[in-house]
Amino acid sequence: MRVGGISPSQNYMEKLTKVLLILNLLHHRSVVTIDEIERICGITERSVYRYLQVISAAHFPLVYDREIHGYKLLNKDRLNVASLRLDERLMILVALELLAGRVNSFYQESIETISNRIISASFKGIEDIWQAFSSRVIADSKQDLSGLLTSLIVHSAVKSGDRLGVNLSPDGKDGDLLLVERPSLLFSEGWKVTGKGIETAVSLDKVEKVFSC
Repeated sequence: MRVGGISPSQNYMEKLTKVLLILNLLHHRSVVTIDEIERICGITERSVYRYLQVISAAHFPLVYDREIHGYKLLNKDRLNVASLRLDERLMILVALELLAGRVNSFYQESIETISNRIISASFKGIEDIWQAFSSRVIADSKQDLSGLLTSLIVHSAVKSGDRLGVNLSPDGKDGDLLLVERPSLLFSEGWKVTGKGIETAVSLDKVEKVFSC
């Protein structure tokens, strides 16, 4: 029986196609927002949630990411460097650099090995960026490192081409979250990040948090 000119089999195939498209997005991206699914799949917000419920009911490990206000598939495999986002790798490098200054030479050697593993598993060029920032980590170790970390993540994302999530609000409100494709930097009275998704370049001093996605 046809409903609105569409046969049950056609309707089923259309829904299956949407589910597979959403799964493909979830598989190839760290996080996918509701707006992105609406735009790419050409469906309403209500339909997005309905399809996500179908995916979750099929026992796919679907979880909500509060940081970027989107959904992702949870990787049940053993945690490895390759599974970490760019900003997560950089935060680990900063933490290890701080730790290395507070332990003996035996632990320092292990820390260096771990850091090299993270660097070698990342994009080509991260080593040069890290060398430029690592000395500042120690020099500023007694200060708030938020600004340094923001700058490190942005510079690295520009080099790697990673998409950035830029949060301008301390309480992480949705309206203050910008998704920036192909980020770039310009210098005008300080460093500013720009790219597809930002109408006006944003000063890094005004960024509360930035992360790759």
